[in-house]
Formats: sequence, structure tokens, C-alpha cells
Amino acid sequence: SDEILFVRGDTGEPHGVRRPSSPRIDELAWAPDGSLAVSGYVHEIGSERTHRHVDLFREGELRTTIELGARAIQASRSIADASGIAWSPTADGLALLLDGQRVRVLDANRGTALLTFDAPAPPIPSGLPDYYTKGHRPDFGFPGDLLWLHGQRLVRIAPHFVSIWSLDGTKVAEFVVPG
Repeated sequence: SDEILFVRGDTGEPHGVRRPSSPRIDELAWAPDGSLAVSGYVHEIGSERTHRHVDLFREGELRTTIELGARAIQASRSIADASGIAWSPTADGLALLLDGQRVRVLDANRGTALLTFDAPAPPIPSGLPDYYTKGHRPDFGFPGDLLWLHGQRLVRIAPHFVSIWSLDGTKVAEFVVPG
């Protein structure tokens, strides 16, 4: 759980084993150009997960580490191809869904934050089944996931909603399942 083996896709030859900057890996997200974002954390016995990072690997080599501190990448992971990490279509940008509702847009080459904005999930409509409305698992919700579908548009998505955001933090549209 603390190493990544990179293999060359064109030849099948191992490129090497790399260690991310944090000993525990939470999530992996592939970019369209084959780059890899790896979120990780430090966990000391008797304490919360701390020292969160996102490492950006390009061509199998660690290029950039983004420090998140106590901020957690949180997403539902309920929609295929969507998670708490979204690469831009050109792989030069990265968006993170932090604490389930805040989006941070980064320059993926330098790891610098370009913009942070709140993009909260709408409330879950009444009338949805218990499995969705947390009736059977009160500790689990559907904060939604994140996709970067177009150069200037991010999508927050879950089974009960879709919202579209511009890169300046403006909500362009939102569709919510009726209750």
C-alpha cells in the first residue's frame, strides 16, 4: 500500500517502483496523458489522518507534491470515472474536491493553487430510498464526485444531482432528482 510499480505501456517493461511522499495511499487518478495523481496521508496510532498530500507522477517519476495539510479529498466514488481528483482534458490542470464541498483548481505542472471555491452538493431530496438517504449507514453520505469535462467546466455529480461550474467558481447549471 505504500509503493507504486510503473510499467511501460508500449513494451510491458517495468519502469521502476516509486514511493509517494506519504506512506498510505488513498486514491489514484490517471490523466489523459498518462500522468498519475496519488493522494496519501500519514496515520499515527490513536490520531486522525494527517499530513495529506497529492503527488503528481509524470512518465513514472515524482514531479510535484501538493501539500493539503488537514484538508481531505472527499468524494462519493459512486459515479464511474469520477472521484475527488479530476485532471483537465489537457493534463495541465488538476481539481480536487476537498472536505466534500470545496473545489481547489491547481496548475498540475507547478502544483500551485489557481482558485478555490465552494461547490456544495444540494441536499438529498426526500423520498429517495433508504440506501441512498443514509437510512442504513448514517456515517456515509453522497457529497458527490468531480469531473473536468471541458477546458473551462467542472462537473459535480452524484446519483441525485449534477451541477456544472465554470473555472471562476460560478455555478452554471444544476439538476437535482425530484423528491
